Amino acid sequence: MLNLVDKYTTEAAAETEDGVVAIEYVITAAALVVALGALWGAFGGRLTGVLNGVVDSIAG
Repeated sequence: MLNLVDKYTTEAAAETEDGVVAIEYVITAAALVVALGALWGAFGGRLTGVLNGVVDSIAG
């Protein structure tokens, strides 16, 4: 009887761990999107200016 309990308890724990890992991936992806958005907000204008300068120097 104890063997049956151990067998099914272990499987339930493994399923729970998979769910936790999936949630961690979602949280990490969301944090990455926020960080990239912050970097783009901080440096996007400067990067656009530099790239426009490069294009103007090549074209003109």
